[in-house]
Amino acid sequence: MKVRSPSLRQRMQSLTRLLGTYFFRRGDMALAGGMVLVVAASDIVSPWLVKLAIDRIVGVTEHAGAVPLEAFRGVLVLAGLMVSLGALQYVVRRRLARVQNRVMFAGAANLRAELYGRLQAQPLAFHARRRVGGLLNALVTDIQTLQDMCSELVAVVPFAACILVGLLVAMTLIHPLMALPVAAFLGWAFWMSLHIGRRGWLSQAQAMHAAEALTVQAQESFGGMRALKSFGAQAGAQTELNVAAQNHAQAQQEAGEVRATVTPFFGLAEYAGILIVLVGGGWLALHGALTAGGLVALLAYMEMTADPIARIADLFPKLQRAVMAADRVQTLLKETAPPAMRPDLITPGVILGRICATHLGFAYADGKSALHDIRFEVQPGERVAIVGPNAAGKSTLLDLLLKLATPTGGRVEVDGMDLANISSDAWCRLAGVVPQDVYLLNRTVAENIALGTALIADVEEAARQAGVDEVIRRLPLGYETVPGERGVCLSGGERQRIAIARVFLRNPRVVLLDEPTSALDLRGEAELLPALQRLCAGRTSFIVSHRAPVIADVDKVLLLSEGRQLAFDRPGNIWLAFPQFRSLFPTVWGEGAAHALANEP
Repeated sequence: MKVRSPSLRQRMQSLTRLLGTYFFRRGDMALAGGMVLVVAASDIVSPWLVKLAIDRIVGVTEHAGAVPLEAFRGVLVLAGLMVSLGALQYVVRRRLARVQNRVMFAGAANLRAELYGRLQAQPLAFHARRRVGGLLNALVTDIQTLQDMCSELVAVVPFAACILVGLLVAMTLIHPLMALPVAAFLGWAFWMSLHIGRRGWLSQAQAMHAAEALTVQAQESFGGMRALKSFGAQAGAQTELNVAAQNHAQAQQEAGEVRATVTPFFGLAEYAGILIVLVGGGWLALHGALTAGGLVALLAYMEMTADPIARIADLFPKLQRAVMAADRVQTLLKETAPPAMRPDLITPGVILGRICATHLGFAYADGKSALHDIRFEVQPGERVAIVGPNAAGKSTLLDLLLKLATPTGGRVEVDGMDLANISSDAWCRLAGVVPQDVYLLNRTVAENIALGTALIADVEEAARQAGVDEVIRRLPLGYETVPGERGVCLSGGERQRIAIARVFLRNPRVVLLDEPTSALDLRGEAELLPALQRLCAGRTSFIVSHRAPVIADVDKVLLLSEGRQLAFDRPGNIWLAFPQFRSLFPTVWGEGAAHALANEP
């Protein structure tokens, strides 16, 4: 059974619903509509004034043989009215452009902010399914397309509609027999343009998908340039980009062929309408059924149809692109709908830092389990080492503790409160993380430490606590130095210290360290350890590391294997109970094993 595609009316409803939510405000639209009516009315009145002037001159000439001064004065009055209309149009058009710009730019900014905020709020699993280039295309290109369409719907389309209706009314008042065939011809031309324009929906969709694929390919190539150069794979990346560029060009060519059919058709309709008026109006004028001024006005009105017809012709490709862009943006908005807001149950400075996991589990979308039945209780200020072989689930557990992932079973409690009921923003103020791969923005060092917080004045103190203050001051511009995208101008240890400074600046109650020294040599690790120890002092700390010095002095050990918890106990007890994993443990745990055994109940 053939599935029917959405009609133009349904597509327009979807588009206008999105534009109405983020772009169109009732006050601005009412103001813009009133100004469009004023401009359209003045355009319609001008040829009518010309008609009156010509008829007055011709009438006086036929009866008196010359144009008396009184008739000429009347023409001057009509000319003055036309000048006044021109001045009024200038003022109103200028004001209309300001309203139009405000609606477009404010609406695009609001929609981008809304979409970006929703994308940021999504768990890492959402972003793992998405390609960055596709999200950027929706955030930038698609919303720009909607902005352009908004400009058309605020002023261009209403103006074209008002002009066409006004022209037909004016032509009817001059002579109904002339307006009837013109209206019929324009209606037929418009219907034909719609029929031809339907071919453009598929081609526009293909062009936009090809543009997104090109953006994605370019983004991935630039983002992975280091790997491509390291393995000499630039030629393969160039080939893939060439294919994407060719597909984009072919899709644009197909869309251009549709435009090449529609646009000349409107021009043909315009010339045919002028021919109808010239022949029919001339015949009526020769038989005395139409004045000379009326014939000139009819020709002027028919000529005026060129602008709205051209605007309508130009509207079709814009409309097609806007509909496709609206579909993609709306799909993202639906997928990223924010959850129901709950009042924060927790505020900075009031929690103790007791973390409890109860039957905690996590499984991927394909059903593969990463964690199963994790249970532990960490007291405020305790330091816990999360240890296990590769693929044990250590990083996944940290993601759950950071609210970067959502448990598929069980729960995490903070001082007895379910972590799920605490907003991500509130929890990020209470929990700090030092990741394995530190991401630095292409901003100043001070901004990289502050990361958008209002605590830039305290950045230097945080840097001193992290042991990176002297390093920063030796940079060319000190704290105002831009270390390059991803911090390429800094060493691995310096980037790690900046990450530690970020945490010191926020003074959290809970700290999570994810392989913080894995990229450092032994000397760099030894230099970083004092800063890590200061960071964990007095704070509930979870430490994932394979480096013995980092986890040597912890209070508890959470031992994981293949997503399951083997033990949660003191280091000495873990050393005694699991000799098969001792290659993962610091030897100091073995030195304390006798003490641990002596303290067994």
